[in-house]
Amino acid sequence: MNNKNSSIFFPITILVVIFCFLIIEIVTNKYQETTNLKQLETKVQLSSVITNLVHQTQIERGMSSGYIASHGKNFVTAIKKQRQKTTKALDDFKKLILEHPDYKASKNIKKSLELLDKLNDFRNETIKLQISYFDIIDYFSKLNCHLLDSIFDITQNTSIKSIRMKIIAYYNFLKLKENAGIERAVGTALVLNKITALDFKLKFHNTIVKQQLYANIFLDTATQNIIKFYNNTINNKVFADVEVMQYQIISNPIDSTVQIDIDKWFDTITAKINILKKIEDYLRSDIIKQLEQNITKYYLRLIGFVVLYFISIVFFINMILKIIDILNNEKKLNTLVDKYIIISTTDKKGVITSASSAFCQISGYTKEELLGKPHNIIRHPDMKKEVFRDMWDKLLNKQNVEVEIKNRKKDGGYYWVKAHLEPILNKKGQIESFIAIRQDITDKKNLEQEVLKNQKQTQQLIQQSRLAQMGEMISMIAHQWRQPLSAIGSTSAGLMMKAKMNNLDNEIVFQLANNISQYSQHLSNTIDDFRNFFKSHKQKEKITYEEIIKSVLNIVETSIQNKNIKLELDLNSNIVFYSYANELKQVILNLIKNAEDALLETKPKDP
Repeated sequence: MNNKNSSIFFPITILVVIFCFLIIEIVTNKYQETTNLKQLETKVQLSSVITNLVHQTQIERGMSSGYIASHGKNFVTAIKKQRQKTTKALDDFKKLILEHPDYKASKNIKKSLELLDKLNDFRNETIKLQISYFDIIDYFSKLNCHLLDSIFDITQNTSIKSIRMKIIAYYNFLKLKENAGIERAVGTALVLNKITALDFKLKFHNTIVKQQLYANIFLDTATQNIIKFYNNTINNKVFADVEVMQYQIISNPIDSTVQIDIDKWFDTITAKINILKKIEDYLRSDIIKQLEQNITKYYLRLIGFVVLYFISIVFFINMILKIIDILNNEKKLNTLVDKYIIISTTDKKGVITSASSAFCQISGYTKEELLGKPHNIIRHPDMKKEVFRDMWDKLLNKQNVEVEIKNRKKDGGYYWVKAHLEPILNKKGQIESFIAIRQDITDKKNLEQEVLKNQKQTQQLIQQSRLAQMGEMISMIAHQWRQPLSAIGSTSAGLMMKAKMNNLDNEIVFQLANNISQYSQHLSNTIDDFRNFFKSHKQKEKITYEEIIKSVLNIVETSIQNKNIKLELDLNSNIVFYSYANELKQVILNLIKNAEDALLETKPKDP
């Protein structure tokens, strides 16, 4: 090979390497995207096994609750048949785990398997009437919660926003249906056993509230087609019949019998849940349908890129051959490289010894301004020194380096390049200089920044998650209201008794009326605390630690005390500061609730 051809061969080789690298990277990314979608489609299809198990446990929970509440008189035959269906669904679930052992990485899958191991024990205690309907409902509810969360764990990873939003909508609908199942179990116990415990009636009411909350979140994230199908499907008389019986159960006075036929209640609420099951199946099939469409589209793109790759290779090779034929001397080739390739060379100390016209054009400097200057003349202050220190360490060890770098233009602007750097060695293997070949990726980087901005929109979902806490907060408020309501009732009864006995005087009336006013004010303050707690505005306000903590305790303290947990309060700070009060209240509430959950789980002697 003569000197002219040798001088041409090197830059051509660099061009081929860059071109092949870019094409292979594109094809690899497209193939990986297609593979990920295919895996996600399989996971969504397999989630039907989990949702079927949840559906069967929901039915068994309702029947078990009714069986215990009726002291073994109701659902005797039905519960045996249902357990067979549940066991079949359980076997399918365990088979799924064996076929996909990677699912065990999900904490919710592990917790579900632990709870399922206890299923036979709960069944035996149920048949022997050695367990309360409170415990049986709590067991199945925890099991289903982990099973549903496991679906979200194994299906949530996708870069396609529309599919991700559908999965979120699907998950929230499953939570809606699960609360309908809890409503069936709790309502069955209330109707059969004539339960008058306020806590249990509040639990019934809580499931209704949670259904509405999850329905709202579901509708906020669902597409118009799904919303239309949902609205058309629930436009059924069954839902109206359930609402009538809900009102009868909730409004039924304490210590009085609920006048509802148990078969009518169980069949009607089951019909409602079966309708929800149809919507659940539709949502899953809609996700799978879109995944299949995207997989087909991505496969076609992948094939297109592969075909384009080979066509481009042929075209590029042909172009190179023509270039070799045309450019018979080094000057012509250097002119071509100089014009289109962002390239430069430096000596061993990093001083620029050559710079292409493309380099000058993108940086804004002339060759005269660049030659003889250290390469850090274009270093952007946003780039960390560690990047360049690591780069130089590798180059001085005769290693090639590929790195994305943000550079500064002469006018103060910036541009991004993907740089390939390598040392140039002499015949003895010693470093003589360094060469850097760059690809302008400014548009790509700017696009990435836009993507990051769009991702911030997902933070809005965090606010929606707080709505899911409102059901539990309503229960806490009910605890707070119980004592004042009881006191108001007692005071009113006292007034009526004294009136009947003609034993009223102004002082007594004033005192009792004042008591009622104080109790009413307490109720009003509780509502204010609840309303203020869920304000979503981000505005600093003047506050103290005492005000923050007491505001949280006004909501949660009674609930904690009713669970026989001692709450010790030690406030000794009078510091006044400006902060986001609601955010701090959320932190305090989370800490208290986490501590409460831990105590309820570990059950120490004196919690």
